[in-house]
Amino acid sequence: GSSNYELAHKLSAYEAVRTKEPITKFAYTQEEEAEAMEIATSLNNYVKEKIALWCTGASDVDADWDNYLKDLENIGLSRYLAMTQEAYDRTK
Repeated sequence: GSSNYELAHKLSAYEAVRTKEPITKFAYTQEEEAEAMEIATSLNNYVKEKIALWCTGASDVDADWDNYLKDLENIGLSRYLAMTQEAYDRTK
């Protein structure tokens, strides 16, 4: 486990880069928002499904990991991250 010192160090590093005001809404265009929400829903569903399989022992996380990452890409992870970064940049 981590010592209290390590945890305090990690917290101070996070505080140094944390936004002062929480970002509650990104400045997506209407088209981006629809696509981003569709991808996010698919990603969330897939991740929950895989975690359930791994936690129950129905699947092996080590054996599945590379395919898991490929599946995230196929679902649209990179596209989602790019759209969210663009929307975040417009929010600033």
